[in-house]
Amino acid sequence: MSFGFRFFLIHSDATAADPGMFVTAIPSWNVGDEFLAGSALRKFRIVAIDEPPSDDFQGLFTVEPVSE
Repeated sequence: MSFGFRFFLIHSDATAADPGMFVTAIPSWNVGDEFLAGSALRKFRIVAIDEPPSDDFQGLFTVEPVSE
């Protein structure tokens, strides 16, 4: 059993982001939202939201890195 909502992450050139998956307790996200992901806590901004690539995910986020 898994807990949380899983989103697949890609860049706008369709390459996988690092990390390639984001797990969160929050089910609803919008274009422009920012979040931290991975053990390095990289910051990303959502630039598009699409249907998930499989039933294992709730959505597909196209993301861009956010510089501090």
